[in-house]
Amino acid sequence: MYETRDSNKDVHLIAYVQFCDGTSAVEELLFFKPIKLKATALALFAILNDFMNEVNIKWKNCVGICTDGAHSTSERFQSIQVLVKQKPPLCVWTHCMIHRETLAYKEFNEN
Repeated sequence: MYETRDSNKDVHLIAYVQFCDGTSAVEELLFFKPIKLKATALALFAILNDFMNEVNIKWKNCVGICTDGAHSTSERFQSIQVLVKQKPPLCVWTHCMIHRETLAYKEFNEN
């Protein structure tokens, strides 16, 4: 999941899904939804949960979540990962590899 702004400064939540299809790993766009209110963990979770219910995806099938590490997605007690883990408790959270590389590169260039 990734929170992004378009050229009009509108905020959107983008979610991709990865799954196994036989012997192949597949990654596809799950949804691209506008964030109409403030991008809090509760607002982001509501968008995700509403989508899961609309398309009848079972939370038990969610084994991992990867986010960009933004405050609304990674805060310790009120984050989207905490809210998601209340659904499938064994779900694993990871920080997006691309964002980790960007953060490392930024820190390296500042020194």
